[in-house]
Amino acid sequence: MSKIRRSIAIALAGLAVLVPAGLAGAQEDPYVGPSPTVENATTVAPSATVAGAAEEAPAAEVKGSSLAFTGSDAAGLAVVGALAVALGGLALWTRNRRNAPTS
Repeated sequence: MSKIRRSIAIALAGLAVLVPAGLAGAQEDPYVGPSPTVENATTVAPSATVAGAAEEAPAAEVKGSSLAFTGSDAAGLAVVGALAVALGGLALWTRNRRNAPTS
């Protein structure tokens, strides 16, 4: 009977690790999408001016979000880590309990 319990515990631990990974893989990637476009882009035709006296064309503004999202939500990883530690502690506790000398 102990091999069945151990097999069930290993299966549950594997599911506890793999199920959240599958859910995380189903999220949409915010970095994949269409390229940003430049609105009201103007071009400057070359002119016949004296060398060294050329004016610089004003830079076109690119409108979009201010900063890229580079962080992650660590709550899910913390839960998975806590489950792994709890399952490891439970495995050690049951092993030590079985191997303890009886008086």
